[in-house]
Amino acid sequence: MLKQLKLFCLALAFLSRIPVPQNIPFSEHWQRQAQRYYPAVGLLLALLLLPLFYSVSYLLGSAVGVVAMLAASTLLTGGLHEDGFADCCDGFGGGYGDREKTLLIMKDSLLGTFGVIGLVLLLLLKYALLQQLALQSWTLFGLTVISAYSMSRWQPLLIMRRLDYVVRDSSRVVDQAKRPSLRLVLLTSLWGGGGLLLLALLHSTGVQLLAVLLLPAVLLSLWSIVYCHYLERSLAGYTGDCLGATQQVAECIIYCSMVFFLRQGWLF
Repeated sequence: MLKQLKLFCLALAFLSRIPVPQNIPFSEHWQRQAQRYYPAVGLLLALLLLPLFYSVSYLLGSAVGVVAMLAASTLLTGGLHEDGFADCCDGFGGGYGDREKTLLIMKDSLLGTFGVIGLVLLLLLKYALLQQLALQSWTLFGLTVISAYSMSRWQPLLIMRRLDYVVRDSSRVVDQAKRPSLRLVLLTSLWGGGGLLLLALLHSTGVQLLAVLLLPAVLLSLWSIVYCHYLERSLAGYTGDCLGATQQVAECIIYCSMVFFLRQGWLF
């Protein structure tokens, strides 16, 4: 049990700025084992952010509550995933299909035009989707955020499972042992799936309940397949920025799914 707690703290330190004990051991082996708790870190972040949303929304309205939650989320994670998304926008937008140029741009610490545009559109999309959910039901909003934060942090494991990591000298690390195991990927899916199941049971019935459960999973799987194919063709692997980008896209896919269900009358 103590080891599992240490692994969770290691995952928390890697994915957020939340303080953890300083005596947590670090090694590549421990880091790989800590991957099983990535979705659990997303769940914790959601549970920390939702009270802020509810408090600010009660005092100033849901629109301000959504903005406060998005701002606090960025502070808690240090903008880790947003930074990866912006770097991917710059790299793929400015690389024009040139692998070496794309990787060089993605390593640059400066933010370019494509990155700025991508981040602005990303935040606007999140705000628009979350606001629609908040206006419908605060319970629906909370369960959606819990599902999105946990499931989206499971999504990078799918990329890591299939592709090799592209290191700084643009070579590839061909080491199957460093990829997450299939068992780990399947087990970690339960973190996000639990929140989605609770959401479906509380807000839908019958055939709609199955749709609420299955459609997000299908969309996330399709996104993973398309994204892996694109990364394999363009970079022959993935970078840390690519993982951050897929987390952000996966989060938006879940928000889009819930808003779609809401507008179709499948959620109440």
